[in-house]
Amino acid sequence: MREGRPSITAALVSFARGVGVHEPIPDPLAGELLPGPLGLALRRVRDSEALRPLGRTLLRYASLGLVDHVSLRTLAIDALVEEGVREGLDQIVILGAGLDARAYRLPALAGTKVYEVDLPATQRFKRARTKRLPAPLAELVYVSVDFGREALDERLIEAGFDAGRPALFLWEGVTMYLSHDAVDGTLERIARVAAPGSLLATTYSIPNPLGSPVGELAKKVLFGLVFGEPMIGEFTPEAMRSLLSAHGFSVVRDDGGDTWAREAGVDRHLAKLFQGERLVVARRA
Repeated sequence: MREGRPSITAALVSFARGVGVHEPIPDPLAGELLPGPLGLALRRVRDSEALRPLGRTLLRYASLGLVDHVSLRTLAIDALVEEGVREGLDQIVILGAGLDARAYRLPALAGTKVYEVDLPATQRFKRARTKRLPAPLAELVYVSVDFGREALDERLIEAGFDAGRPALFLWEGVTMYLSHDAVDGTLERIARVAAPGSLLATTYSIPNPLGSPVGELAKKVLFGLVFGEPMIGEFTPEAMRSLLSAHGFSVVRDDGGDTWAREAGVDRHLAKLFQGERLVVARRA
């Protein structure tokens, strides 16, 4: 993360959510949360009926499919959140929340309590930007965690999280930037506060999804050298299932972009370059 600002990938994710692949867009508030040129460009396209269709098409292609991929991933997780709330899960924990605006934009979260977990500097930046937004629909609690020195489970309890009731944990677009040990350690902390019946939804990257050494090299150059955020954590579906099982979670869903596109009713051809990311949903026994 850049000092005092969200990471490049967090900003790009928010930008993609604000562009979308069709109306309604996943995150109409992204333009207010994003800093500088990204926020300005997004607001200009969003607020102009004449520019919006052409602008969206240009941005989708210019992003090489990132807009499509992130939008479809967001829609899939939004649907999961709505399903979890209908099930009675009224504690939502968003790990590595970045510029996530679900507490402000998802009507299903009205009456729930949303815990956003992230680094202190990221949250200071975001809280300053949210002054531009209307009041959140959910009761929003910021949980600042310095992951090198503080325990996630302890900080959640201190913030008022009730470990005696089931919750929904979202961990979107993070695990690929962590070592296997770090993912394992975080799952251990989640398991300590996840009551039976809790759901965990996390995305993860599989090794070499395009089957191309050139593609793997391009990924390392783009994320490691250009963005400064190397992707170091990859799992096969079998390895992820085994890891979740070791922490008391049983997988109920594990799918990728083809499924997300089908559920959204859109074509996924632009997002093919990002087919290595999957969404796994698991329930605490």
